[in-house]
Amino acid sequence: MDLAPRVAAYAAYYEHMTAANVGDLRALVAPDVHFRDPFNDVRGAEHMQRCLATAFKDATEVRFQVLDHALSGEVAYLRWRFWCKPKRLKLDAPWLIDGMSEVRFNAQGLVVEHLDHWDAGGQFYARLPLVGGLIRWLQKRLRVA
Repeated sequence: MDLAPRVAAYAAYYEHMTAANVGDLRALVAPDVHFRDPFNDVRGAEHMQRCLATAFKDATEVRFQVLDHALSGEVAYLRWRFWCKPKRLKLDAPWLIDGMSEVRFNAQGLVVEHLDHWDAGGQFYARLPLVGGLIRWLQKRLRVA
C-alpha cells in the first residue's frame, strides 16, 4: 500500500485539529493505537483522543504545523511545531514547542503507533514559574561550553 496519502491525511488532521473535530482522529488510527508523548503513554483511540482534547481544555491558541515529513516503509517521521497558551499562566505570547513524531501504520493504512519526541525539560518545565528556575539552573550547571 502506498502510505504517502495516509501520511498526508494524518498531517492535515493535526494542522486542522480543533476542539470540535478532535474526534475525527478515530478515522485515522487503529482502535488499539499506542500513543506516547512526554506526559502520556496510552493505548486505544479513545485514550489518544482524550490526550489531544486536553490541549484544547487546558490552553488557548492551540495549533500544529507539520514542517516536514519522511516515509520509511510503514513508518513516517513528522517534524512539527506546536503553539499554545496555557490557561493557568498569564502569557502575552503563545509557547512554541518543536518536535518530531514517529508514526507507524498497519497494512490497512491506519496509525498503530504514534510516538512524540520533544524536549519537555527545556520547552515546557523550564518555563513554569516555580520549577523553571531549578531547570534553568541545572541546564547552566550541565552546559559544557
